[in-house]
Amino acid sequence: EGAKSSVDARFELHVDPNGALPVEMSNFAGETDDQQVVLSWTTASEQNNAGFHVQHKREESDASFTDLTFVEGAGTTQEPTEYQFRTEKELDPGSHTFRLKQVDTDGTTSFTDPVTVDVGLSGAYRLSSYPNPVRGQATVEFALKQEGPVTVSLYNTLGQRVKTIYDGRVKAETTKRLRVETKGLSNGLYFLRMNGPNVSANKRVMVVR
Repeated sequence: EGAKSSVDARFELHVDPNGALPVEMSNFAGETDDQQVVLSWTTASEQNNAGFHVQHKREESDASFTDLTFVEGAGTTQEPTEYQFRTEKELDPGSHTFRLKQVDTDGTTSFTDPVTVDVGLSGAYRLSSYPNPVRGQATVEFALKQEGPVTVSLYNTLGQRVKTIYDGRVKAETTKRLRVETKGLSNGLYFLRMNGPNVSANKRVMVVR
């Protein structure tokens, strides 16, 4: 079981004209479990609560939040209600930010303050390339458990290096994502290789036209 970390946030709630809070939050927290994130939140009371959109973005990116799922609310209740959501797939190493978009039955929305969870690597490295087979352009992603220099290159079946994709230092547990053009390469099998002081990894890549 991976290391766990948690952070808390509270709702920025819009008060309706009658002064009632549609949802009274007790807590909102996130923790890591290997390379997944488990979000937990509790409401002290709810009034006409349709539910919550769970939203996510990468902390280091400029992208906006995207919806991961919708969790149904309890409607109207004066009893404490607990909720939990686990991400379906392993997340890239690095910082991930989550928030809840609460929706009333009349469509009114409000947001939690965001929580940021740091996801670590379960092994010494991560290396992937997609799509595979690749036609025209591939995305290469890699990360290291420990900070250090690394070289990522593409080789043909004769052992000849045809492209150097990256040559430099990488921060610990931070995913690098690079675009690789394959339009000038012949059809066939290639090998993506990552080499550094603490890592030596290979991935098969099939180039097609």
